[in-house]
Amino acid sequence: MWARNTSPLTRRLLFIVAGVLLVAGLAFAGYSIWKGGSGEDDIVFCTQDAMLCPDGSYVGRTGPNCEFAPCPERKEQEGLFKTSGTVYGKVSIGPLCPVEPCKNPPDVYSAQTLVFAPSGGGRPVDEPFYAPLSPDGSYSIDLPESNYSVSLLGCSYLGCGAVFPKEVFVQANKTVELNIDIDTGIR
Repeated sequence: MWARNTSPLTRRLLFIVAGVLLVAGLAFAGYSIWKGGSGEDDIVFCTQDAMLCPDGSYVGRTGPNCEFAPCPERKEQEGLFKTSGTVYGKVSIGPLCPVEPCKNPPDVYSAQTLVFAPSGGGRPVDEPFYAPLSPDGSYSIDLPESNYSVSLLGCSYLGCGAVFPKEVFVQANKTVELNIDIDTGIR
């Protein structure tokens, strides 16, 4: 009905506009198919999170899945370029029975873990480091240079409050011995 009331020039102009729009739509669809996508950009924006690596460096998220980049391979370094030091020692817990001699349960030490929480003085405050104890109570851990507050994870012995936290300063290229004696209060 609109075609009867419009002039031939207007109809011709409407057909030209419709044809141009049709050609433009087909061109866009062809370009999208040729690019192999749905027309959306393949740019991925990741959050600016950082992950602390065992060597004390940080890595960010990258790639199309926003996964953390791999940490640098840990190499034993000597001399000026090593940024970590070593803390080692032995934890003694006792007595464990009211009457000596007493056999210690087999997991007295191996079920325990020392926590080294950075407390500044060389690097910003980070997540803590964990050093599991061996069956005889000994441990060794490489840590980035910093001050650390040391505690025993989940320590429920009576003497824990008097012994922990311990403070230790770790220097690069240095070794620190830290022995800890916990008196359980059993007599």
